Amino acid sequence: MKLGFRSALRLALVGFAAGITFLVWTIITSANLNRCIVSKRIVPAETRTLAVSQRGRVLLCCPACARRLQERSKGPVRVVQVTDYTSGRMIDARSAYVVVGGDSSYCARQPPPSENAGRSSGAAEDPCLPAMISFAHLDEARAYQRAHGGKLLPADLAFDYRPAR
Repeated sequence: MKLGFRSALRLALVGFAAGITFLVWTIITSANLNRCIVSKRIVPAETRTLAVSQRGRVLLCCPACARRLQERSKGPVRVVQVTDYTSGRMIDARSAYVVVGGDSSYCARQPPPSENAGRSSGAAEDPCLPAMISFAHLDEARAYQRAHGGKLLPADLAFDYRPAR
């Protein structure tokens, strides 16, 4: 079967359009994959959090957003992994030590997304506050708390962790 010039040109244009569409779709979706589903902020490496909700596994910018998601959800939300501030590695949330409050909030350093523009801003309305910074080791959490303030809590109190039944 021989293709005529016009048929070959049409086929090439369709392929080119499909390629451009795929490229644009990839760029848009990859930008959203690194956004918190609660605050809509870009997820900072220092506080990246993974939780399980009725939606399945969800990426959040911080444990505070996991608490907000719990408040807004009809089903349970369980924090399963958090980022150890010292090493930058993801750790089991059940074994973490968490400094709540203090003078550092990695998420809230970013401006709120444009959809929140015009709303009055304040700590009570920002889902990322109070800041929650996680650690794998108690001594590192204590040192951070001494330097930045806040309250040091074990994971079960900080995340309101409840084992699955």
